[in-house]
Amino acid sequence: MEGSRDPYGENMPSYFQLLTDVKWGAEQNLREWAPNTLSSWPSEFIHSLVKYGHLTWIDICLIVALAVLWTILRYTATRLCLIPLGQWLQLTPHNMNVKFPESTWKCFFYSMTWSYECYVVLWSGHTDFFQKPLTIWTDWMPSVPVPAEIYWLYMIQLSFYVHCIYACLYMDHWRKDTLVMLFHHLLTLALVGVSYATRFHKIGVLVLFCHDINDICLEFTKSNVYLKDRGHKYHALNDHMATAGFFSFAVTWFVFRLYWYPLKVLHTTGYGSMLYSPQPKMPFYFFFNVV
Repeated sequence: MEGSRDPYGENMPSYFQLLTDVKWGAEQNLREWAPNTLSSWPSEFIHSLVKYGHLTWIDICLIVALAVLWTILRYTATRLCLIPLGQWLQLTPHNMNVKFPESTWKCFFYSMTWSYECYVVLWSGHTDFFQKPLTIWTDWMPSVPVPAEIYWLYMIQLSFYVHCIYACLYMDHWRKDTLVMLFHHLLTLALVGVSYATRFHKIGVLVLFCHDINDICLEFTKSNVYLKDRGHKYHALNDHMATAGFFSFAVTWFVFRLYWYPLKVLHTTGYGSMLYSPQPKMPFYFFFNVV
């Protein structure tokens, strides 16, 4: 297997090849680490995090400051722009005060962050790991400097999920799945935070790129659902736009999460990380591939 048929991952593997390669990578990782690693997983994980993690107080303070900034911006935009807009559009009181501002804010934020992710991954000219995902691991080292454009993307994303935890409890509409969403925000914060601290930032950017576009489509659809019944009238344009948003959600879910995510992201984390990493042992292999 080590004589790969496609050394840089320029050609997309098949789903069968994905399973075969990841199986090989998992077996390699288990052989390289001590046999008792799984039985002592919590302590081994903490030890690896202390050994390989690199997070400064400047990073933490910046994340907290930006989280406060997103909260202030959302509150200000809601009170000064989105609620008055809902009143002008004659939305129902609950949609006007809660649902419409929430979805519009999230749609705007994810649109901005995903556009920046497209710049970093596709247009900046500084990276080629979307085209050659296996090359992500050739220069991985603990505490390697993070490029400025990726650093700011991480600071924005980490601070936003800190904000989301607060917003989920105190700003968002309370739903049946609110606790599930709170767990999702906590888990996402942990995954993004560990990937930054351990300098797995290249693969982290690909994960964000493959996930955030679906949130744009989802929140766009929800906003138009709230807009289709307003002023005691049915508005067909918003109904059609909601349908288009749902269709785009389905298409992007298939392309980004069912095609590119497994065949680019999971293939390189499960296989490329073991084949090309310059480190004799690859830490956090099962943490990132399972969680």
